Amino acid sequence: SNEIANTLVAPALTVDKTAAQADVQPGARVDYTITVRNVGNGRAEAVQVADTLPAGFSFQRGTAQLNGKPLADLAAGVWNLPPLIGGAEHVITFQARADEAAAGKLYTNTAGVRANDSRGQPIPADNSARVPADTDADDTAKALVYGPLTWQEESTYVAFEDLKSAGWCDWDYNDFIVKMDVSKGVTPDGNLAALRVRYEPLAHGGAYNHRFIHQLPVYGGGVYSVNVFNAEGKLRSQAAGAFGDEPAITIFNDTKVALPLPVNPPFDLIKFPFSNTMQEQKGTVAGDTAQMTLVLEQAAANPSDALTPLPWDPYLYVYNTKQEVHLVQPGRLDNTQVVNNAYDAGNPMLGFDLPLANVFRDGWQWPQEFLGIWRVYPAYVTFATTDGAKAPAWWDGAQETVNLDYAWHAGGGLNAAGVQWTDSVSSRY
Repeated sequence: SNEIANTLVAPALTVDKTAAQADVQPGARVDYTITVRNVGNGRAEAVQVADTLPAGFSFQRGTAQLNGKPLADLAAGVWNLPPLIGGAEHVITFQARADEAAAGKLYTNTAGVRANDSRGQPIPADNSARVPADTDADDTAKALVYGPLTWQEESTYVAFEDLKSAGWCDWDYNDFIVKMDVSKGVTPDGNLAALRVRYEPLAHGGAYNHRFIHQLPVYGGGVYSVNVFNAEGKLRSQAAGAFGDEPAITIFNDTKVALPLPVNPPFDLIKFPFSNTMQEQKGTVAGDTAQMTLVLEQAAANPSDALTPLPWDPYLYVYNTKQEVHLVQPGRLDNTQVVNNAYDAGNPMLGFDLPLANVFRDGWQWPQEFLGIWRVYPAYVTFATTDGAKAPAWWDGAQETVNLDYAWHAGGGLNAAGVQWTDSVSSRY
């Protein structure tokens, strides 16, 4: 008998719409991007993209481009585009002028796509039954821009230990460290309308690989975009879409790519596959940065004074163990671990329950590899064991004793070999 394999051939379209700006001043321009993808494996023909600007905005003639080349101006609100084979995409960019832009007012721009298959039949807007990658149910997307907002700036650091449920950690809080610079756009009546967050990985002292995700305490839906740039500032990846309540947005899908290993370091990368944590490393490895922009559709549902303090819920999904590591917070109470003798025997925190993820502020320097945080900051012991009631400035050398010789690249010349381990293990993993 002869086996016959039938391959389903079906096109399916998705569309994303983003604005480069979260808010705009009257008379200024907004840079819009529309991305149309054929996520199926059949050809899409007679592709049309319709775009509807909000009232008070005007299309700027001569600014449209298709895939980086000049595109004719909109004709009756529609662009006619070339066919799209399976897996291909079209990217339209253009500018619009905000002829009016009232402070804190939301302006919505909507785009939609339609096309025919190779038989001349309309491609269903929701073709997910035949093409699971068609996650766009109606082939429309919107970009949200507010009139002028007031922006508030904050920064913080989040540091992780990724050996959850392993029975031990070295508590150097450098398995993955990311700096977050947060800008909050607030309306005149005090509601949160937009967020801009820049993420910079600083250290990767874990052999495991992770996905880095940020869950945000915002409500009422909206749109987001995440752009990841390499160390040279070139765009590495883009993601965009709509979100609902309390969205969890992937920032770095692969933390080992986001902060690569040093080149030809004076230590064994097989045994120590770490970046910016080994004291023997010369220089600093620069990694990716990510920029997330999030615009809320219902600012009134997000009073800024009700927003919980930074950094909300940034967390790791550890590929090797299939576990998540969160900050300790309501509903996340399984993210602590008891300090034991497995690495730094006789340390001052034996028997205490420490969080696997911690928030640090400007001015702290992370420990070099294998050194518990108490080696660099002895006052952290008091801070942690009193639930923060004492030694709140444990990291500040002007107020507390610190041993920055044990911090990474502190310049003191000491390293883990200068600490006598009495019952250390041979490998962390």
